[in-house]
Amino acid sequence: MKNKIAVALAVFMALVLSVSSVGAASYEIAPGGIYTVSVVLKKPSYLRLPEGDWEVRVYFFSGSSNYCTGSWTQFGGQWVYSGWWDHRYRGGDWTDTTETKSLSISVGVVSRPRPQEDKEHGMGDIPIDTTIKFRIRLIIKNIDATFSGGTETETGYVSFYVGGSPFQYPYQLDQYGQYHIDSEGLDAKIDQDSSGRWRLIIDKDLTAYVSESAPTTGILVIPDPFEINLKSVAPPEPTYEIPEVIQLTGGALTILVSVGIVVYLGFRKKEMEEELAPEY
Repeated sequence: MKNKIAVALAVFMALVLSVSSVGAASYEIAPGGIYTVSVVLKKPSYLRLPEGDWEVRVYFFSGSSNYCTGSWTQFGGQWVYSGWWDHRYRGGDWTDTTETKSLSISVGVVSRPRPQEDKEHGMGDIPIDTTIKFRIRLIIKNIDATFSGGTETETGYVSFYVGGSPFQYPYQLDQYGQYHIDSEGLDAKIDQDSSGRWRLIIDKDLTAYVSESAPTTGILVIPDPFEINLKSVAPPEPTYEIPEVIQLTGGALTILVSVGIVVYLGFRKKEMEEELAPEY
């Protein structure tokens, strides 16, 4: 019995690379390793996140150096590295009242030495026997942000929508051109993606220790839920299903079909626009 317990513990420790201690967790990674990040998102029951309007990214970095596997693309006269966004979960439909969702995201770590192309673009080797930043990033897209004093005003109020719900927070424009929100338990940023659309960014920053002797595969478990602490100024009313006795007339059905075609073409145009630019 003791041998079986010892073997089980050894397997568990080799698989799970997070160790919780009084609410804290430690992570160890190796150059060239591939890991699965396990995280639980938590949102208010009324908050609706439509399919395609949100995603969760994970990456390791230090300053402007990203230590995840990726490739280079030239866009707008500058080179961008896909390691910042390649390792992600593309959000599906989460518009019900469920408050938690479990995600698993695979992330690859660059080898050491890293490819010469990366170094030519200014990204150094991943350091050894030290800690680097480990970030989990939630992005909510297409929020249609409006700033009280215009986008050039350093402070003011920003209003935006998520899943049809309105939100409003005070902001401060930081040195990176992002609008920082720090209010009511929410620490977030608003900026524009590569296609010029406004998005909301919420980060959870941890650290990971880099060691050549660390296991090259495993699960990085985030013990605490990733809180989406958005508080709407007007939470939506509960939705009700239309009774089956209500029937669509032929004319109404024709209108709905026409609207559906327009909506489809609009989404298709959006998809084509996204294909033209790297998503960062």
